[in-house]
Amino acid sequence: MSRRLGYLCVLVASGLWGFNGVFSRIAMDGGIGPLELGAGRAFAAALLLLPFLLLHIRRVERTMLLPIALFGLFGIVLSQGLYFEAIS
Repeated sequence: MSRRLGYLCVLVASGLWGFNGVFSRIAMDGGIGPLELGAGRAFAAALLLLPFLLLHIRRVERTMLLPIALFGLFGIVLSQGLYFEAIS
C-alpha cells in the first residue's frame, strides 16, 4: 500500500467518524431508535466486511469463532447503541 493511499484512508475514516454524530442525530430525529441505529450500523458493517471474512476464514481458528462473535455482539453493537443512546 502506498503512503498516499494510507493518508487518504485516514482522511476518509476521520471524516466519516466526524459526521457520524450528525447523521445519527438526523436519523434519530427521523424516528429511528438508538439501539436500532447501532444494530443497523453494525449489521451494515458486517455485510461490507463479509467478503473479506470469506476470503480469510480458513486462517481463523475454530476456538476463536465464539470470542469473535461475542465481541461483535457486545463490543460493537452494544457500544454503538450506548453511544447513540447518549447523544439522543
